[in-house]
Amino acid sequence: LSAVQMQARLEELRAAWRAQGRDELKVRMGINTGKAVAGNMGSHTRMNYTVMGDSVNLASRLEGANKYYGSYTMASEYTWLATKDHFRYRELDRIRVVGKAEPIRVFELIGLKGGLSDAREAVLASFDTGLGLYRQRRWKEAMNAFAGALRADLADGPSRVYYARCRKFIASPPAAEW
Repeated sequence: LSAVQMQARLEELRAAWRAQGRDELKVRMGINTGKAVAGNMGSHTRMNYTVMGDSVNLASRLEGANKYYGSYTMASEYTWLATKDHFRYRELDRIRVVGKAEPIRVFELIGLKGGLSDAREAVLASFDTGLGLYRQRRWKEAMNAFAGALRADLADGPSRVYYARCRKFIASPPAAEW
């Protein structure tokens, strides 16, 4: 909820800053659910309150992965499973992160369930259709679905990423075991 509220407030502030001709601030966040150790760590000469653990490391990797997708709040499948009844997500991909052998499913946290405009839901529906077609290797149809999402919202980063992937795969398809 904090991530949703922070991103919403930043969107409001960016609009105000744009109107004033000022620079905008964009923040990426990574969210993961799991065990972690929290507390004062260090030595007697230098100590910091921090969190540590695999779950924290994964959240950090997801924060950085947002840049590639043009998204701002990325959550792991673990967080999605724990909160999907309350929040609107879209599945982004399966990615491999440093330190993990198996790819994990990642999702973009969009907002509270039921709190999005019809226009935003339409963009997400076009993206979801495109992602399904993409996974079936139906590049041209997927590209058309992503183009539909982009016609409604040219700034939709994940749709731009997948549109470009489809163009690439039409010209040079990946191996069968991709």
